[in-house]
Amino acid sequence: FAIGFTKRRPTQVKTNTYAQASQIRDLRSKMVSILRRETANASLKDLVNKLIPGMIGKQIEKECESIFPLKDCYVRKVKTVKYPKFDAVRLADAHKGSHEEDVTADGEDLGEALLAGAGDSAIVAADIAADAELDHGPVVG
Repeated sequence: FAIGFTKRRPTQVKTNTYAQASQIRDLRSKMVSILRRETANASLKDLVNKLIPGMIGKQIEKECESIFPLKDCYVRKVKTVKYPKFDAVRLADAHKGSHEEDVTADGEDLGEALLAGAGDSAIVAADIAADAELDHGPVVG
């Protein structure tokens, strides 16, 4: 979800600035197309690196300037629409080099435990089912 605020013109006297309904429709459709374009083929790391510094918000401001000037555009909230297929090996590789302290209470390495458990599809299916119950399933729409 993205949010943006209308910007006052340099010579404007009024304190408020309102866009017309047709401009709001155009701004929303432009914002949605920018968000879809930026997030469609990006990996999770790339997406987080774009969201944290506000690069997508700045791009929304720049591209929507022709419709109506905006200021303070931010991506306020991100939802998972479709979960990716679970690949334990890729997940373990992503987390293996990040922290050296990734061990369980009994001293077992979590990356090794994840890779060892990846061979047993029943364990992986049970973990995915448990996560789906906790999250109430994927959010669509």
